[in-house]
Amino acid sequence: MAPRPNAIEPVDEFVSVTPKKGWFVSKTVVALFVVGAVAISAAVGVAVYFAHPAMRTTSGGSGTTPLATKTSTSTPTLAPTVDPEQLWKACLNMATARHECLPGVPCRKTSAAIAPVTSPAPTTAAPTPVQTDLRLPGTIVPYHYNLRLRPDIYTGNTSTFRFDGRVEMFFRVSNATDLIVLLARNLTVDTSSIKVTSTDVVGSIGVVDVMYDTESEFLNVSLIRSLDVGRQYVVSLSFTGPITDGLKGLYYSSYKLEGETRYLVASHLEPTEARKVFPCLDEPRFKATFNVTISRRANMTSWSNALLLHSDDIGGDWVDDQYSQTPIMSTYILAFVVADFKCRNATTVKGSTVEICARPNALRDMDLAVSVAGDVQEWLEKYLNFSYPLPKMVHLAVPDFGSGAMENWGLILYSEKALLFDPSTGTAARKQRVVEIIAHELAHQWFGNLVTMEWWNDIWLNEAFATYFERPPVESSFPDWQEDNQFVTGTLQRALSFDSNSNSHPVVQDVSTPTEIKQMFDAVIYNKGGSILRMLKYLLGESTFRAALSRYLADRAYKSATRADLYRAFTEQSILDGKHIDVPKLMDTWIMQMGYPVVRFDYKRTLGVLNLSQTHFLMDENANVTRSSPFNYTWMVPITFATDSSGVDENTTINWLESRTETLPAPKNAKWIIGNVRLQFPYRVTYDQETWRSLIRQLSTNHEKIHIRNRAQLIDDVFQIGRAGVEDQRLALEVSQYIRNERDLVPWVTWANNIGYINQLLSYTNGYQHFLVNGFTEEIFRLCIVLVSFYTNTFLY
Repeated sequence: MAPRPNAIEPVDEFVSVTPKKGWFVSKTVVALFVVGAVAISAAVGVAVYFAHPAMRTTSGGSGTTPLATKTSTSTPTLAPTVDPEQLWKACLNMATARHECLPGVPCRKTSAAIAPVTSPAPTTAAPTPVQTDLRLPGTIVPYHYNLRLRPDIYTGNTSTFRFDGRVEMFFRVSNATDLIVLLARNLTVDTSSIKVTSTDVVGSIGVVDVMYDTESEFLNVSLIRSLDVGRQYVVSLSFTGPITDGLKGLYYSSYKLEGETRYLVASHLEPTEARKVFPCLDEPRFKATFNVTISRRANMTSWSNALLLHSDDIGGDWVDDQYSQTPIMSTYILAFVVADFKCRNATTVKGSTVEICARPNALRDMDLAVSVAGDVQEWLEKYLNFSYPLPKMVHLAVPDFGSGAMENWGLILYSEKALLFDPSTGTAARKQRVVEIIAHELAHQWFGNLVTMEWWNDIWLNEAFATYFERPPVESSFPDWQEDNQFVTGTLQRALSFDSNSNSHPVVQDVSTPTEIKQMFDAVIYNKGGSILRMLKYLLGESTFRAALSRYLADRAYKSATRADLYRAFTEQSILDGKHIDVPKLMDTWIMQMGYPVVRFDYKRTLGVLNLSQTHFLMDENANVTRSSPFNYTWMVPITFATDSSGVDENTTINWLESRTETLPAPKNAKWIIGNVRLQFPYRVTYDQETWRSLIRQLSTNHEKIHIRNRAQLIDDVFQIGRAGVEDQRLALEVSQYIRNERDLVPWVTWANNIGYINQLLSYTNGYQHFLVNGFTEEIFRLCIVLVSFYTNTFLY
């Protein structure tokens, strides 16, 4: 998923239910009991209604009642509804066990809701209490869903747009329980439709109560008996929900065609929005297969993750589209679209069908996506040594979309600007970004879809890899874009900037609520995570890195993963290749604590000694860091350096700074020394004053002696450490004086990103006009020349 703003859940989302109708049993006494129970419940309900006005809200039209919501008092508002025969058996069992009722006489009512009654067999577990944690209990594990959806957007009145559906969830029981816990939000559930059956025994298992917990969003279905460990069951139910323009769950969008407004339905289920579409086990670890049926009007087209099997006319101008079974996957990467869009086809070499789809008047803007999507997919298949597992890949642009794009397996949804490109009006930078976003979302087909993080605290296993793989496939097709160099300005420097705040957070941190989960999608996860993976690639070497990824994917395909699984794959491969890096030890210092170090290189020329020290870099040196660190804000820092005589060879020897300070041997009397060769690692560097002066002299005489990425590094580091008070800010202006002679994009973009702060500092001083007229007018002009030259591939000077 591309970065998006953090969203806060509206407080008025709820689940309501349509209650079951009353019933009578043939046995006279039991019939009297039931009538009495219903009457008592009705009286209690009336009393509660007038005593608690908040309980009067209705939803879903007439005949629907809000589901009993667990509050601090846990007051149920629904009368118990169970199968008559099972109630009769429960009464007999209770009478025998408690000696309170005689056979044929109704049991004593002990509460407003009938307590679940289990079999008296000694091996049966006690009734399971209602779950109060925010994580699903894991007592049941789904393995397949049959899902039917019928979105209705044909009334012309957006306030009435709704959908209805039915779901069958097949699951195995891992721990004995009499409670089925589903996740649901803003749905109206028909309780009379809830059925629980065994897959191998005829007959249903009685439902004695249905409760909803607003905090956890748990739909708790209490059963009359405990489910058996190892057995397979099915829970099925019907539901309805609103279709809004909220860009979450199942929502509507629109566009104009020849002056007419046309509506469509799209979905966005990451991270916790699948529960807005159907009750399910909406956590990433609960992977299952899906058979989806979408009902639509005959003049529309539907899309979902899998191949369309067939379309059936069901009358009334409605058509059922039935899709083939998906691979094992998480709920958040399901996708549904109903629209009158048009598509253009392309194919990869291996024959997987690739489609680009959008509104009919955007067909010509698909050219770029059509030309690159197949090539990028093929590059990833080859590099990862793992074929894309689905027979089709659809890229579809939605007029209104809540983020850049979403990597749904087999059906990637994009905002229009993230997929469509008009060469007559679009900039070269926009063209590049479209291709990178396509690569990002395709990388997710392996990292996130094929292998999924077990829980959202490890979301970096999805997003860091997708961020890293935005660029290598693109560089293969567009080498002039210098994607590896642009990683510095587009990803690494953004990570360093964001992560220098005292209120940052580790890449991995505990999250539990939907709001906390959504807040994880930031530059730490994307940019820092991608930069750490890039560091690992340079440390292990391309071949080991690539082989380790193939090992990881093969081991965890169609499963969930944690960072320990990733570490194990890299460790096994590095040992096999004769590399000696403690991958977990290295990675955890970068993953499990926020921030990064600034490393000071204190070069003693005459002695041939390099004194190193690391400190936690903070933009505000006086900030009070309240978050504790398991490593006391010390990192396992890979140290590389180059001198004027050694050059900036990519295979420079790697040393390690694992404590606060370290001393390394260095060449004697070098003119200059530079650390973090080719800016391969995500930390900042500063130097003793003599070394800074020698680097300034080298930049002013022949800047190309220093690698392009190190030139960008010098500019960014000196500006940022100046702002943080580590060095005098005047040093930044001295270092960047050479910029008027620079001909490469990355140092220029770095300078442009930083000079604004100096402009801000001087804007209300007497020297501001001198700064504008005499200081950097020439530099700004040359920046324009460099940008035009780069994006047109025509050097103008």
